[in-house]
Amino acid sequence: MNKRKIDATLRAKTFDSAMPISSTFTVISTPFDETLTGFKSNFELLPLTLVVREYYLCNFVNVVDCLNRDRSKMNEFGGVSHVVFDSSKVPDQGFFKIREDNCTLIFCTENVRKLFERNSLSGVDFDAFEVV
Repeated sequence: MNKRKIDATLRAKTFDSAMPISSTFTVISTPFDETLTGFKSNFELLPLTLVVREYYLCNFVNVVDCLNRDRSKMNEFGGVSHVVFDSSKVPDQGFFKIREDNCTLIFCTENVRKLFERNSLSGVDFDAFEVV
């Protein structure tokens, strides 16, 4: 079986570029928005003006059925406690949520992670997930 890793899960560290404010929405800055123009079909941006600076409320809307249900583990609440992706169903690029948990986790592909690094976008942590 050929395994690879996928980076994912946006979580706030600071409020320079991105800050999740709920399980569904993330506040992003203009530089963040400009860097991710190629992935705008994965989310919608709702203008949000704060006193200091302009931000956007980012609602990630791309829900993909790509969970490997045989290898993933579900918790007692019906959510996913151990995520394993099906390599034939994972998007080639961009952001996505999974149908089994489209309220809490936001995933992205390796090219998005590298884009964040190249553009020094802060406020985001990346975790690796198994892909089979």
